[in-house]
Amino acid sequence: MSRPAAKRIPGEPAPIRDPIIGRRVRVLRGSCAGKEGRAVNAFRHGVATPDRVMVEIDGNMPGWLVSIPPDDVEVLP
Repeated sequence: MSRPAAKRIPGEPAPIRDPIIGRRVRVLRGSCAGKEGRAVNAFRHGVATPDRVMVEIDGNMPGWLVSIPPDDVEVLP
């Protein structure tokens, strides 16, 4: 069962979505260095948590995500 859509108040801006979500990326450093995948989610500017980008690496099990710092990810064209 799906959740009902959240009601928006007219005149308020839409929720901000990180522009990296859904883009193809390459990992620059770490254990997955040189691998490519798709950015699934991004957590930035949290109060008590470090910034992270969740990447689904090509060739791995579907739904298996790797948490990588945003500075270690390059967005591909």
